[in-house]
Amino acid sequence: MEFIMEVAASQFVWAILAIALAALVIREQRKENVKREDDLIKLYDRQVCDSRDREQQLLEHLDRTNKAHQETTETLKQIRNTLNQMEGRIDRMEKYYFKDTQRG
Repeated sequence: MEFIMEVAASQFVWAILAIALAALVIREQRKENVKREDDLIKLYDRQVCDSRDREQQLLEHLDRTNKAHQETTETLKQIRNTLNQMEGRIDRMEKYYFKDTQRG
C-alpha cells in the first residue's frame, strides 16, 4: 500500500498522465480538424457549383437582353425610315399644295 502511495505521489506518474491526456486531446483535435476540413471542402465545392449556375443564368439573361436590344435597334431604324418617308411625302404634298395655291 505504501508503494502505491509513493507512486501516486510521484511527479513521474502525474507527468505521464498529463502527457497521455495531452496526446488524447491532440488526437481528438486532429479528428475534429479533419472533419471540419472535409466539411469546408464540401461547402467550397457546393459554392463553386452554385456560382457556376449563377454565372450560367447571368449569361443567359445577358444573351436575352442583347437580343432584345438588337430587336429594339432594328425597330427604331424602321421607325426612322418610316418617318423619313412620311416627311418626304409631306414635303411633296406641301410643294404641290403651295404651288396650286400660288397659281390660284
